[in-house]
Amino acid sequence: KPLLVILRHDAFRARDTGDYVRARACLEQALADAREFGARDEICICLCDLGVLALFEGRREDAVHLFAESLELARQGALHVIVAWTLGGLGCALATLGEPDASARLLGAAEAAHERLDSPLEPFEARAYADCSAPVRERLGEAELAAPWAAGRALSEADAAAYALTTVADWRASNCEGYSSGP
Repeated sequence: KPLLVILRHDAFRARDTGDYVRARACLEQALADAREFGARDEICICLCDLGVLALFEGRREDAVHLFAESLELARQGALHVIVAWTLGGLGCALATLGEPDASARLLGAAEAAHERLDSPLEPFEARAYADCSAPVRERLGEAELAAPWAAGRALSEADAAAYALTTVADWRASNCEGYSSGP
């Protein structure tokens, strides 16, 4: 596991300097190693980190797939902070993919989860999420988005995760026919 930590830290340094190609290579290697070792928590974290990087790179569809896989593992492993991060990541990605209602609901759920956990977003996440969620946040005064945001805030973690995964499955069915996740 020390190698995984080193790879992730190298990825973060590369990401922070704008070298997204190197960051992705480090995270993908860390993910491959985590899969080889069967380290579920590390797989989950690497997928989430790759999802955030995909948001930075503008690869919204990839972000949806990465966050969804991470969410599945986070839910199974009771990694509550990762659940909150992936809910927000999915909300951000869907905001730019023409799903404002689902985005608002997931962003509301993520916001409430972070508050319950007393776990604010890391600066790099906050920056990526702010850029992607801006269209939804700007329209929050409109009843059409304020209501789903409030509904998302009212969801339990389990209900928010179930909603997110159902939303992703529906989105995949209508936008990504033939997509298959997993190793």
